[in-house]
Amino acid sequence: TFFMSWGPDRSGRALLKLLRNPRFLWKMLRTNAAATYGLKTALRGVLLPAAPVGTGRPDIVRTITEAGHELELHAWDHRTWQDTVERRDRKWVDEWFAAALEAHRRVAGKLPRAFGAPAWLMTEAAWEAACALPFDYFCCTRAPEPFLVEPCGRPELGGGVPCLEETGDYGSVLEAARKAGGGVITLHAEVEGGRAKERFAREFLEPLLSGGARLVTTGEFADMLDTASLPRRRARPVRLPGRADPCCA
Repeated sequence: TFFMSWGPDRSGRALLKLLRNPRFLWKMLRTNAAATYGLKTALRGVLLPAAPVGTGRPDIVRTITEAGHELELHAWDHRTWQDTVERRDRKWVDEWFAAALEAHRRVAGKLPRAFGAPAWLMTEAAWEAACALPFDYFCCTRAPEPFLVEPCGRPELGGGVPCLEETGDYGSVLEAARKAGGGVITLHAEVEGGRAKERFAREFLEPLLSGGARLVTTGEFADMLDTASLPRRRARPVRLPGRADPCCA
């Protein structure tokens, strides 16, 4: 499943965060972000224009959907959500969702079933806005197990398995995935689809599949759930090892 960002790429604004948050600076150095994203991306929205992401590459969107993959909603403006959503009111969140959904419908030809929040960051206003929309399920937290979201009672799948950027090696990600016995595994197109592509296949994907694991889309996973047996609760902020900022779980 591809969770798509549609709107402006303001990645360069992360440079401002480097000055305010030493944990974020250390994460950027540890994960070699400069090599991953490149100079042009690092300056988008600051010294270079904020180029559109999904709306600017409808050819890539067609490639994803024509290959039979699921395409769901990740963001309109990823950086602005990540940096400011905790200070935003419901009106701003509604407008952000409206722009994202219109872009998704216009380029992909249909509305998404699911929303996966940027940086796994949600607020009360964000949950209320998301629950008012016709999403079937969410991938907005790092919860270790699925649960039903308050206030709407729809499934939150949770991405409890850590990412490469948090562990530094695929062995630890593989061990966590096996220990979890199932769940959402988060990959990044710029990492597993880019500089770590061969390493990802060799150190994680091939051992996982040879051990009998079966890969499904998040939509298929959501449809497998016995929702009547899931707990119903509110997401809460947590700080996870390897992450510079809190997220929801």
